[in-house]
Amino acid sequence: RLAKQGGVHGPSLPQASRLSPRGACLGAMASMQYAKEAIVLSTIQLVADNDKRTQTLELTGSVVWKAKSAVLSASLSDAMLNNTRLTALNLSECNIGDTALCKLADAIQHNGTLFDLNLSHNKLGRPGLVHLGTKLADNTGLMNLQLEGHRINSEVAHAFVEMFRTNFTLTKLIWKLDVSGYTL
Repeated sequence: RLAKQGGVHGPSLPQASRLSPRGACLGAMASMQYAKEAIVLSTIQLVADNDKRTQTLELTGSVVWKAKSAVLSASLSDAMLNNTRLTALNLSECNIGDTALCKLADAIQHNGTLFDLNLSHNKLGRPGLVHLGTKLADNTGLMNLQLEGHRINSEVAHAFVEMFRTNFTLTKLIWKLDVSGYTL
């Protein structure tokens, strides 16, 4: 039952050791879309504990995250400040706004181990995206960033162009510009 609610991915583990003491499923990639709040919180705690088995966190469309995105995003950001294990984070369709994005950007500014970040289809606007672009200028780990479904203006574009002057590790930026009802 927990294997379907997991959301943390790490090296393959023997079946008996797949459940952590906190109840989160480890060892197999699974969606946390319908996971209960306790499981989401225990997974964030695993990130904070720098658990060696927490490499990928898949939260796409998490019902709990959508309802409590500001609080959970702040908790995850705090958990990531000293984390050296998490390599992929998918927060697409999680109702994340600019304030949460700014806190997350601060957390990943000097993180050298997060390689993939998906923030597609959230509620990101100019302030959050400009802050993200600015903070990524100092990042040396992130290689893939997905920002599909977000509008950009010249200020946002400028922040990302400036970021690429010093950030040579971000090699794949997916930003689909054809948002319906909006033209550049």
